[in-house]
Amino acid sequence: MPRRVLFFFLLAFIASATRTRGGHRPRSPTPPVSSVQTPLVPLHNWGYAYSFEVTTFVAPTTIVEIQSIVQDTVLYPSPVRALGNIHSVTACVVSNGTIVDMRGMDKVLSLDKSSHGSQTVSVQGGVTLINVHNYLADQDLELPFAAEIGDATVGSLTSSISKDSGVGDPAVTGSLYKSIVGVTYVNHMGDLVTLTDADNTTALAHFKSSEGLLGIVVIVDLLVRPAKLLTFTNRVLPTAEVLNHLYNNSFHVNADTNYWFLLHPEYSLVQKRTLALPGAQETDPVTLSVIVNATRASFAEGILGVALISKSVGNPPMRWTTYKHKMVNHYGALPAPIGNASVGPRLDFTWFEYPIERFQEIVMAYMAFWKEFKDSHNDFEPAAAATYFVRRISEKPHGWFSQTGKGFENPGLSFTLDPIYHDPNDPLWQEFLQESIKFATTYGGRVALTQTRFLTREDFLSAPGNVALEEPPNGRFTSAYFAQFVFF
Repeated sequence: MPRRVLFFFLLAFIASATRTRGGHRPRSPTPPVSSVQTPLVPLHNWGYAYSFEVTTFVAPTTIVEIQSIVQDTVLYPSPVRALGNIHSVTACVVSNGTIVDMRGMDKVLSLDKSSHGSQTVSVQGGVTLINVHNYLADQDLELPFAAEIGDATVGSLTSSISKDSGVGDPAVTGSLYKSIVGVTYVNHMGDLVTLTDADNTTALAHFKSSEGLLGIVVIVDLLVRPAKLLTFTNRVLPTAEVLNHLYNNSFHVNADTNYWFLLHPEYSLVQKRTLALPGAQETDPVTLSVIVNATRASFAEGILGVALISKSVGNPPMRWTTYKHKMVNHYGALPAPIGNASVGPRLDFTWFEYPIERFQEIVMAYMAFWKEFKDSHNDFEPAAAATYFVRRISEKPHGWFSQTGKGFENPGLSFTLDPIYHDPNDPLWQEFLQESIKFATTYGGRVALTQTRFLTREDFLSAPGNVALEEPPNGRFTSAYFAQFVFF
């Protein structure tokens, strides 16, 4: 039996065995969803890099409504794509069929104990990370994962890439993937399927790597832990010194310490994140507010305000103590541009992954590439390249942060090299990203469909550990963008 057929036979078997879990009943007759509409203006992602028109736009508030949407191919034409706040930076958001706006499914449902005895929180797929963080903070709890972009919905990250330099057990930090122990989704036939880490380990791992092609996420169960007070230390160093520290293992990532860098060919920002010492107090609210607001504003504008210059090297380290969720950003809506007018500075980035063992080699080569591009393109350069450190995931079947592909086969850390800029539509920025993909191909880097712009099928499949995507037989959720990357 071909692997693809076997895989969907497995999913079908699981669907038949689990479709009544949690009290949900699939395929019950329902009237059409009342909130169907066709947008009067094109939809767009947050950075206005991509805009698109759709046939049907629908905003359900119940699981049964989502099931009826998937089942009715006449009223809700394919492809059916679920969207949240559309913060994705690639063309993965673009679709011309039915858009399911998940923001009405934004509830935190319950706090529970997992089958392993760990505490979990169950949330709907449309809830944002920042709202989950705030809910848990009131219980003195937190997610082990706290990415900077808090407006991303949990459902949007359940089967696509996420990253953060997390502090704590590396088995659960660094990516939301590691925190997900259960998913309930509506499959391509409109059936409700529940997968758990305890009962469906392999199927859940495949679903979490599916880029949204296997179903619409309606409920997610996430591991939580007691809230941890962290101490953050920022300093600017010559980039050559940063490389030497990594080479000499001075920057050591472990369960108590992690790092986040903003790399630049000359000078780089190093942020050290450590568990706060026993008895440490959170930084006073006024000082913390200044630091947090400045950091958030800088990120929202593509880190325009970060001074990676020589005079910053002599400044004393900036240090503060707080909870990681307080550093998570909330992005307000950007104003609609008039004609070709700019909407102002806003964050854009692209993601690449490399094994930590090659940090010095890769960064030196990328900084040389960067300087050559700048010299030949009228001094154009990105603001910086953000670098996160994440331990790879042994059970992940393929792709980003998996232990698959040349250079990534063994347990260990990966680092990202994510160039950042403040205008997604600048032609020189777009050219820089396209040249960065060529660099990644040459140096054995990995790319991701939802965070690496301008990918071709060849770019994607040639990256270590990447494979063509699985889709259901009816391709219900496969947009034109994702159709480039599926099995033929």
